[in-house]
Amino acid sequence: MLERLKQIETRYEELSRELSSPELLADHSAYSKTAKQVRALGDIVQKYRAWNVLKEEFAGACELLDTADDDEMLEMARLEVEELQAKLESTETDLKLLLIPSDPNDEKNVIVEIRAGTGVTRHRFLPLESYTRIHWSAKLSSEDIKTLCEWTAAERARIASR
Repeated sequence: MLERLKQIETRYEELSRELSSPELLADHSAYSKTAKQVRALGDIVQKYRAWNVLKEEFAGACELLDTADDDEMLEMARLEVEELQAKLESTETDLKLLLIPSDPNDEKNVIVEIRAGTGVTRHRFLPLESYTRIHWSAKLSSEDIKTLCEWTAAERARIASR
């Protein structure tokens, strides 16, 4: 994982340098593609650098814990080590999540068609329930939802009366 993070940081720095080159500024499509890559790697690099700082602070706190003579200083160093250990673990978890490749379809729109079921009585309520759940889920994740076609009151009454 660390080797991959170092490679990502190196790539991020290369792309950042490329952004200021006159050749890239002249080609708008290449510039926007490079800028998009820099934005995508930026969160990972920022978290990786924060993790490195925490790791150095943790090493310093452990050294202080080993060399402390005073009881008060020993207690302070122990508390700092525990705090930094928790932060390190949290940051490592965040890094692992950031390293999961994103789905290329994440930025695409989706059309969901919900149709009424046939047969058993309980299936007639399934489309409305599915629509409600999808709509609720989209609202929770701050996604935009646009209903292309909705049941009329007469259609809902017809479904409910079956």
